[in-house]
Amino acid sequence: MHGWGAYTRPEDYLSAFQRFIADNVNRNAALQIVLTHPRDLTAGHLRTLMATLAQHQFTEAHVRTAWAQARQEDLAATLIGYIRQMALGSPLVPFSNRVDKAVARLLASRAWTTPQRKWLERIATTLKDTVVVDEATFSQGAYVAHGGFRAIDTVFNGQGREVLAELEDEVWNDAA
Repeated sequence: MHGWGAYTRPEDYLSAFQRFIADNVNRNAALQIVLTHPRDLTAGHLRTLMATLAQHQFTEAHVRTAWAQARQEDLAATLIGYIRQMALGSPLVPFSNRVDKAVARLLASRAWTTPQRKWLERIATTLKDTVVVDEATFSQGAYVAHGGFRAIDTVFNGQGREVLAELEDEVWNDAA
C-alpha cells in the first residue's frame, strides 16, 4: 500500500485526483480560486482546500509520490502546482523555482529602492515556506517586530497590496 487508498497504481490515483478536480471546481470556492485567480488565495482558503482534499485521500505527499512513481520525475511542486497542472496543463516546476523566477521578473520590472528589494526578498522566503502570502501573514512572527503589513505598505508607497498581488501573479504566470 502506497497511500493510494482504493487505487492500486499511482496512475489510477492521479486519474482520480484529476477527476476530483474537474468534478469539484464549480463546487469548491478555493479550488476555483486556485484555477482562475491564484493571487486571491488566502491562507484560510488553502487550509480549507487541503482539508477537503485530505478527506478524499489527496494529500500533497501522496500526489507527489504518485507523480514521481508514475512519471519518473520527483518535483518539489506544491499541491496548487499539481492541481493547476492536472486541470490547466500548467508546467509543473518546483515551487521555490517559481518564486525565484517571479521575484526576478518583478525586480527587473522597474527600479526598486534597496528597502523595497529587501522586503521583496523577505516576502519571497516566506512565500516559499507558506505557499500563500496575504496580509494576515504579516501579523505574525518576525513581521510583527518589523511593523507588519503597515510597514510593507509604507515601504511600497501605499502599494503593498498591489505589489503582493503582482508577486502572486508572477508566481503563477506560466507564460514567463
